[in-house]
Amino acid sequence: MHLTLIERYIIEAIGTNEVTLDELFKRTSLDLRVLIKVVERLQELDYLISKNKEIRVNTQALSNYRTNKELEIRRLFSELSIHHNELKIKKVNLSQTQAQRLKVMFEEIERFFNSCKTRPEKINEQNIFFWGNQNYNKLITEYLY
Repeated sequence: MHLTLIERYIIEAIGTNEVTLDELFKRTSLDLRVLIKVVERLQELDYLISKNKEIRVNTQALSNYRTNKELEIRRLFSELSIHHNELKIKKVNLSQTQAQRLKVMFEEIERFFNSCKTRPEKINEQNIFFWGNQNYNKLITEYLY
């Protein structure tokens, strides 16, 4: 079983807290009907528990769920490339000096993101970033084998 993008979004919005449906609505800014349907589905799957109008994540059930990073990345790339022009891919030849410089830039980006706060109550304001690189030949070779 794999979580959909919207299911994961809702679970992340709840985080480690107990929230009401109204709080979850404010955190996600999703259409209320959609939010209710997805919350109900997550409850059926036992990923969410409701008690006295409070919703919380069933961490025990989710501990059995293994994130399929490849599938999640495919879904995000698909959304970005279909609905937005935000995803850019470049194939370039880099000198050794340029490759080292790029590595330093990626490390700086990583430090920057690590210094940023991630708050479930503000999930609807979060941005998703992709970065990294791979040798084209190595990518093709790994794809084949």
